[in-house]
Amino acid sequence: MSKQNEERVRLGQKLDALAQFHSGLAHDINNQMTTLLGNLSILESMYPAEREILQDMAAAAETISDLIRLEQTYCKQDRMPEHAVALTGLLHGLRDLLDRTLGHEITLDWKIGDRACYVKGDESTLDQILINLFLEARVRACESPEAVLCASLEIADDEVIFIINSLNLLPPPFPWPPTEQAHSDPTEIGRGVGLALTRNMIDTLDGTLSISGDITSLDIRLSLPQIDPMEL
Repeated sequence: MSKQNEERVRLGQKLDALAQFHSGLAHDINNQMTTLLGNLSILESMYPAEREILQDMAAAAETISDLIRLEQTYCKQDRMPEHAVALTGLLHGLRDLLDRTLGHEITLDWKIGDRACYVKGDESTLDQILINLFLEARVRACESPEAVLCASLEIADDEVIFIINSLNLLPPPFPWPPTEQAHSDPTEIGRGVGLALTRNMIDTLDGTLSISGDITSLDIRLSLPQIDPMEL
């Protein structure tokens, strides 16, 4: 190999490493922005007099998220956007962030286990979906002191079901479970377009989302096709 070709190979390796670094950095920042947006939505419901200021903050955060997604798209433009993702490992990697997102008022009963399972997608999209579902659960549980949210996985041959549920909650000050009409209303407490976008992301992964319960309970179920990582 000529010296010129060796330099091109080294340059290509450096650029690839830089792209991976930027993609990973954008991925982590985007997770924090998702948490920030969810908390701003909750604050809007708690302090309606400050809604205009909070909405301006949310709009700025959305702009940052859009720029991050643009950078992620650029970094991944030469790569397959979807691959086999180890869902169990992904969930364990989010545990610390989820604890901070839920706050001290809500206890997370973590029953994910260590059994490996794989789904089709990319880590960034799955992270956003999972964080948004925990934010949805937080909105429902935050009215109850010492609320406990249980997170678990049910793994079948061709399906993985991620579950968040809780019992003995206080009745919420808003309709529950959320209706399809609520999904399109950005002023709806803690939900609005966030849940609608989450459903759209789940659709792209051939998954389904079910949110149910009564005035004292919640049950959120995300179902995704399980795949063989060697076949994708």
